[in-house]
Formats: sequence, C-alpha cells, structure tokens
Amino acid sequence: MAALPPADGDLDSMPDDEDNCPLNANVEQLDYDADGQGDACEPDVLLAS
Repeated sequence: MAALPPADGDLDSMPDDEDNCPLNANVEQLDYDADGQGDACEPDVLLAS
C-alpha cells in the first residue's frame, strides 16, 4: 500500500507540518521578520511591503 502524501491544506506544495503559514498559500515561504510565521499570515508585514 502506498503512503499518502503529507497534508497541504492551502495547496501551496508545502506540507502543513513544514509550512510557515499553513492556512494561506505562500509558495515562497517568505518570512521578512524571521519569526517563523510566514508573511502571508502577518498583516503587519503585508502592510509594510
């Protein structure tokens, strides 16, 4: 039996357990302030860019 692929809730090709923003697609995995939470999940970073 083949193993199932890892979960990817936002369909950005990054498995949820490695995704720095698992609810919003962010293929680049950008993290401007290097806090571990992706820019796609941080409104303050989005506003500053």
